Amino acid sequence: MDRIRILCVEDMALIRSTLITFIERDTRMLVVAQAENGREAIEMALLHQPDVILMDLRMPVMDGIEATIAIRHKWPEARILLLTVIGGVDDIDRALKAGARGYLLKGCQPHELHAALLAIHEGKEHISPEVALKLADQRPLTLTDREHEVLKLLAANHSVDKMAEALCCSESTIRFHRVNLFRKLGVGDRAAAVAEAAKRGLIYFEP
Repeated sequence: MDRIRILCVEDMALIRSTLITFIERDTRMLVVAQAENGREAIEMALLHQPDVILMDLRMPVMDGIEATIAIRHKWPEARILLLTVIGGVDDIDRALKAGARGYLLKGCQPHELHAALLAIHEGKEHISPEVALKLADQRPLTLTDREHEVLKLLAANHSVDKMAEALCCSESTIRFHRVNLFRKLGVGDRAAAVAEAAKRGLIYFEP
């Protein structure tokens, strides 16, 4: 089985080295390149085309959000997981609109880092539960009509491509709405989102 190829982007050398050590503890993963700012990240991403890009949010020269926009403009298939100490709501919104697949806290345990990288590699989204809860506290829960539609399809266990087909939109649009739902509900995955939505009365299951 081929190992998951990862680009690690972090401006602090010690943290970058630690991240690489943690990542490669999982024998399914291999760091094929590294960068210390967003500009280098663009170059390394296009050169190596890794399976997943793990990128710090705040860096000198060019930050993680700007780099995400630039990378996905040139390589739309890029799968990017942003690493943060905890950004504000505006940062999160900018990152999701830029095309990031998830958010992870720098203080996470190695097993969560591995789980997040695997999820992103599989085309899923991942938001640290702590991030989702803090974001939920910062903004009242209001869902758009499209988010309600996506929520119902999530509850029916539809895949991203089936949801995109049903709602006549792109898969990236569906992923954007899914991550927004996770953030608003204060959860980190589909099952938790459905459970929380049911508890709040946003969806209803026939007995």
